[in-house]
Amino acid sequence: MIATVNALMDECGTKCPYKISKKLGIRIKNLDLPESIRGLYVVSNAKKYILLNKRIDSHIDKCVVLAHELGHAVLHGNCVIQANGNWQQEGNKEYQASLFAAHLLAGGKELPCSIKREIKRCSRNPNRTHNLLVRLSFSCC
Repeated sequence: MIATVNALMDECGTKCPYKISKKLGIRIKNLDLPESIRGLYVVSNAKKYILLNKRIDSHIDKCVVLAHELGHAVLHGNCVIQANGNWQQEGNKEYQASLFAAHLLAGGKELPCSIKREIKRCSRNPNRTHNLLVRLSFSCC
């Protein structure tokens, strides 16, 4: 995972999920989504989108959601995964996207095993995972 994140940061010249999304041709849209949905990665008509809930006020919250959805885009390609919604979660893919987000927001640094375990433990509960990543106070662009 860390090699994937570092290769992407090297290719794009940044750790900023907004800039990486742009370089990968992924459009970011802020939409009025149901309150239970923070973000969503969608491929439609061969165009890639990350949809962010416009109700998210905090910049760091948006960065965490964007980094997580970017993880789905990079790791899971055309699979559509809903983050923090009522659809059935695909636990391992959610864990991978969250781990990707943590590594990206940490600037590609190795994460302590305790953080990886906590992300794994929280992976079936998007709210807990999101709050964990925010609490870790990773910086964003």
